[in-house]
Amino acid sequence: MSIILYPHMFVGLKYRVFNHLRFLLFNMYYVENWVEVLLYFVNMKSGIEIRYKNSYRLILYRTVPHEVSVHYFILKLVNVGCSFEENQVSFKDDFIFKIDPNDLSSYSHIFQTFFDNEYAKLNVQGKIVGDVGASLGDTAIYFAKKGAKKVYSYEPQKKQYDLMVENIALNNLEHMIYPYNVAVQAKPGQVYITNVEEWSGASKTSYSEEGKGSWIDAVTLSPEIEVLKMDCEGCEFDVLNNIELKKTNIQEIILEYHNNLDKLETIIQKQNLEYCILEKHSDRGILYIKIRTPHQRAQK
Repeated sequence: MSIILYPHMFVGLKYRVFNHLRFLLFNMYYVENWVEVLLYFVNMKSGIEIRYKNSYRLILYRTVPHEVSVHYFILKLVNVGCSFEENQVSFKDDFIFKIDPNDLSSYSHIFQTFFDNEYAKLNVQGKIVGDVGASLGDTAIYFAKKGAKKVYSYEPQKKQYDLMVENIALNNLEHMIYPYNVAVQAKPGQVYITNVEEWSGASKTSYSEEGKGSWIDAVTLSPEIEVLKMDCEGCEFDVLNNIELKKTNIQEIILEYHNNLDKLETIIQKQNLEYCILEKHSDRGILYIKIRTPHQRAQK
């Protein structure tokens, strides 16, 4: 049984109030020690072992940013029927993921990809897809299960890459998904990336030697790619600014941006591309770009 609540049931109330109410109800329904959990999140406890009714456990000690969001995404996954075992999340026969217990963002990646349908606007059926910033492989597996012909998955962080390879095998998709432990940029070479933050699984692309990180190999996108997804913490600027997209086979792009939306829009407008913003938050957003194929442009 799932709890289903819709914002329109609370006409006149702000969505934030609705979200807080849903958070409370989810805790009451799915968490054994929900009172202690709520006390922890209002700073009345210094640590907590969250005991979910499906026997899953999560220990928090205020050492990880966005702890409320991590817990909330676990609740959302439980609510839609996901099963949890030690370091694994699965949903019926649709998918199974091994997760890094130190990378708490895995829960949000899985929920946003498969249940929030962040990439549903992309038409991947029968297409060759590029997945830049593939993380634990959630988006690559999503595209494969949505009918992609082939997926090229690029992930620069070795730890995340190894996890992706395991997840591709767990879902029996080795014949469709081709993983690469590299970064992506407009020209092949090397690029400097910061060390991964364990709680988020994210790294940032830099073009200097400052900070703590390492130089890694960088490649250009495969010329076969027809649909592109990018969540690469900065590499989208280099790719969009230095590749003439209308001369490629790419027809659609979805990317996650982090700040600098004005700069990104300027680059896109310079290439005279159609685009729209699908999501816009204070610190991030989702942007969709449509690129007409050479055949479509010839017909105009």
